Amino acid sequence: MAEWTHIRKPSVVYLVDDLVRLGYVRREADPTDGRAVLVRPTDHGRDAHRVIETVTEQIAANWKRDAADGDAGHLIATLERPVRAIEAAKRGRR
Repeated sequence: MAEWTHIRKPSVVYLVDDLVRLGYVRREADPTDGRAVLVRPTDHGRDAHRVIETVTEQIAANWKRDAADGDAGHLIATLERPVRAIEAAKRGRR
């Protein structure tokens, strides 16, 4: 995860610890690698993710409505660029 997020490993561990404590994710042993630990979302984490997606879509809709079409499109494309890069990196690791 540290490599994938470009965050130092101790910081990732700290963040995952908080997410576990808050009930958003759980750690599981990786069945293919005894040294690795998988971080999986809980039902609470999946619910939170759905809320985040809904709110993000609402914000984007508001920007499109309130800004000139060209400006809103450029802003949204700029903000989506890192998300697309992360998703592409995830697909490449599967």
